[in-house]
Amino acid sequence: MRYAGSVPTILTRPDKLLWQEEGVTKRLYLEYLQAVSGHMLPWVRDRPLTLVRAPDGVGRHRYFQKDTPRYAPDWITERSRFTRRAQSERFGTC
Repeated sequence: MRYAGSVPTILTRPDKLLWQEEGVTKRLYLEYLQAVSGHMLPWVRDRPLTLVRAPDGVGRHRYFQKDTPRYAPDWITERSRFTRRAQSERFGTC
């Protein structure tokens, strides 16, 4: 079990390779993000969150996820903004 701030989180498939050639797993990537979070978070706090999803690894098909899924935890803040087409768009923030 890991914590996102004070919120317990579960890392699924921690040994899944994200960058196969470098041997970087989800666990190693999470440890890196935790190590740099003190420097990174002040710059990304309250900014729109976009995820690059790569279900089968970074060398395979990838897509952008900008919307907050219904299953997102309650501590993910969601906001609205207007796009270039004047449509309202919901997005999560860091």
